[in-house]
Amino acid sequence: MPRGARVGDVAEIVTPNGLAYVQMTHRNRLFGALIRSLPGFFGSRPSNLPALVAGPSAFLVFYPLGAAMTRQIVTLVEKMDVPEHARAFPLFRSGTPEITTKKVNNWWFWNGEESWPVGVLTGEQRKMPIRMVVNHEALIAMLTSGWTPERDSW
Repeated sequence: MPRGARVGDVAEIVTPNGLAYVQMTHRNRLFGALIRSLPGFFGSRPSNLPALVAGPSAFLVFYPLGAAMTRQIVTLVEKMDVPEHARAFPLFRSGTPEITTKKVNNWWFWNGEESWPVGVLTGEQRKMPIRMVVNHEALIAMLTSGWTPERDSW
């Protein structure tokens, strides 16, 4: 019986571009497992996985990692320390797209507990992670397309 996902878990995901890796950094009571995508694709499990985990994140997103492990659509590689630069819970942006334009006109910031309005984002704020939960197919699409928050179409 697989165990639930834990902070520090590193998982391997098969994508059309090769193997991708994510690490769970936090568990939020509302949105579940927060994962950081690690950059790059690999033909086989990299021997320098600890260096990859210690490096930068490509993006952050909420993803049901425990359910994905149970369904065996991701492979638990091992549990590693979350690097210092990824230990603090991040500040997210969130907003509701307009029905007709599909654009967000009024953004909010969220710190894991509270939200507050900020209106229009600056260029630097567009780099902030977007508060969203994605399923496995969406995660694969994000990974393989090189998705980043600042390039999101909202």
